[in-house]
Amino acid sequence: MSVSQPYPPTYPPQGAPAPAPGYAPQPGFPPQSGYAPQPGFPPQGQTPPQGQMPGQGQMPGQFPGQPPVQPARTPGMAGAAERPNLLHALVSESTKLWTTRSTLWLLICATLSMPVFDFLLSSHYSGLEEVARSQFMSDSGYGGIIALLLYAPLGVMVIAAEYSSGMIRNTLIACPRRGRVLTAKVLMLFFGSLVTGIALSAFSLLVSHAILPGNFGDSVSTGTTIDTAFRSGLYLSLVTMFSFALGTMLKRSAPAIVIMLGLIFVPFVMAILVGGNIGEKLMNYSFISGLLYQYGEMVQDTGPTATDMLVYLGAATAVALAGAYALLLSRDA
Repeated sequence: MSVSQPYPPTYPPQGAPAPAPGYAPQPGFPPQSGYAPQPGFPPQGQTPPQGQMPGQGQMPGQFPGQPPVQPARTPGMAGAAERPNLLHALVSESTKLWTTRSTLWLLICATLSMPVFDFLLSSHYSGLEEVARSQFMSDSGYGGIIALLLYAPLGVMVIAAEYSSGMIRNTLIACPRRGRVLTAKVLMLFFGSLVTGIALSAFSLLVSHAILPGNFGDSVSTGTTIDTAFRSGLYLSLVTMFSFALGTMLKRSAPAIVIMLGLIFVPFVMAILVGGNIGEKLMNYSFISGLLYQYGEMVQDTGPTATDMLVYLGAATAVALAGAYALLLSRDA
């Protein structure tokens, strides 16, 4: 450590206050300008490194002769400059998905309400003398409407909660590539809602079948039950993604939820009130009818099939997500 100004030749300096009584200067203090080799340094037969004098690079309080102190490297220093990638975004979105209260409570309510509704409905039919063996499929389908009304707000709240709280700005600061952030949200929400939807549908079918075994008509095969659980779970997942795209475009939870519930209820109610060809078309292509098709209900010769409704809903969801990407990339957060 170098000194910019040499010490004065006398101590204390001229004009400075006198030392306290009884003070005696210590030998060798103050140090004289220039470097004086310390006893034992450098060691016998060794010389200081080229271009470095003894004492340079030492920290205050370090004894002469010790090597220069290098700053300690922590594991965080190596990854500090690492840019976030899609995997980091997926981990972040999964944490937010399962820790946000609104989404967590919606999933809990859907998990509890659908089997409870099926239990009550199946218990009512179980007292009849003759019950169709396929009745448990119908009961699960009507219980799926309850799950539909809960999965639709779920997709909206995943993105609208970040907009309302301002968390979306922190997310975009941490990961400036907006397309990557939205892709991580889409992947996490789609697979999360798909897995939970299939598990919920399968559990609901199991509950209904256990309570209502049936004693009339043809039985339902295990393959048909598994296919129904997968189709209904996929349908619930697509509805969730459609509502997610709507929430991304509107950035507000209340308007998006109102519009989504209107799309679910209004066509079905108008079909009952209007009747005729228009009412039939509204009934066949409504969200509620599309879900019931997956359970084998309301299938008509002239209407769409269960697979058709999945294709139509998938196409509508893809268009809505394309609009969400376009708006997110072109406007401020």
